[in-house]
Amino acid sequence: MNLMRRRRGWVGAISTGCLASCVSCWLLASPARASEPAPPAARPQVEAALGKGVTIRSKDDLVSLQIRPRVQVRAAFATDPDKVSGSPVLKAEDAATQLAIRRARLAFRGNVLGPKLTYYVQLAFSNADTESDLRLPLRDASMQWEALRDIGLRFGQMKVPLGRQRVISSGALEFPDRSIIIEELSLHRDVGVVAYSRNLLGLGDTLGYQVGVFGGDGRNRVAESAGLLWVARVDLWPNGHFTDLSEGDLERLPKPRLACGLTVAYNQNSYRQQSVVGDTYRLGGYDYLHGSADLMFKWRGLALSGEALLRNADLDSRDGKADGKPLREWSRSGAGYFAQLSQMLNENIQVATRFSHLQPFRSTDPRLLSRSEAAGSVSYYIAGHALKVQADYSYLFGPGEAGGRHLARLQFQLFL
Repeated sequence: MNLMRRRRGWVGAISTGCLASCVSCWLLASPARASEPAPPAARPQVEAALGKGVTIRSKDDLVSLQIRPRVQVRAAFATDPDKVSGSPVLKAEDAATQLAIRRARLAFRGNVLGPKLTYYVQLAFSNADTESDLRLPLRDASMQWEALRDIGLRFGQMKVPLGRQRVISSGALEFPDRSIIIEELSLHRDVGVVAYSRNLLGLGDTLGYQVGVFGGDGRNRVAESAGLLWVARVDLWPNGHFTDLSEGDLERLPKPRLACGLTVAYNQNSYRQQSVVGDTYRLGGYDYLHGSADLMFKWRGLALSGEALLRNADLDSRDGKADGKPLREWSRSGAGYFAQLSQMLNENIQVATRFSHLQPFRSTDPRLLSRSEAAGSVSYYIAGHALKVQADYSYLFGPGEAGGRHLARLQFQLFL
């Protein structure tokens, strides 16, 4: 009986195996199955254009990647280079004539999981784009979520939204570089999160805001002490949105357009001399209050922009000892403004002028001296800001310039 059961088990197993083999052979040999092609893979779309870079996009638009390289080649000529104070172009140790790659950058931008979630990464490869004590190439690394009209989120390393000219890309300026007050008083990049809207309450794209909190230590830095940077900004576009984050009216807008902004920021216990940049304090941090007011106007090739900035510390200085020696460390407080006017002469040529003034507060760092800048520029836009040649002349004067200094620059930019 047991032998019979075992034989039946073997027969059943053999029969099942044979049946499975036959079904498999039939499936493989079936003409209909063999001739059925595999579904084609969706090919990504690739686009390339000057001013828009190279974009790779999935067929369903769920994922995209835009790659944009940029290079600025600059020649600068200055009188009395040893008198330079805080210039972003020529330092005290530089020669009177300088040929340099002012900026060489690579930007990556795109979206994931649809158009509402975007990202932005920017790398810089010029020494002038890094800090002397931290030669890291990362400038921006952020993500942005715009699911709601009245609130979006931006988080990561980015520009702190204080003022307008600092936020405008250095590739979209009317001069080879920003005003002297921006280099001294503005807030640079930091790591944090910002809530924002450019159409608050659905009022026809006329009202916007940004509210954020940052680490307060600057880009690529690890906090050395407790304290955060808080910022709040309000934007107004009375006639609706326009390209207010690009200088010059290259589009020759047929209707007048105006943008205004107010910002206040507070950096708690900052260990950087200029709040988020500059030398690091050894005796303790300062609380810095920042403020800005700015405007931009464009109409028929005419562009007017202006900005006022201030930075004020809670203490003028602090005394102590470092390495067993007496030490006094100064905070750096002051205010300044600039006004800038330009006109497109035709589709390619633009002339511009700018006046800037920086005024330190009393009892602040004695190395921070009053300075003024009177400047003019001529730009030839071959393909807008993407491909252009710019030349400017500046006369810098006041106590901070030890009697006056002339500066001339010639710059070529390619921003694919």
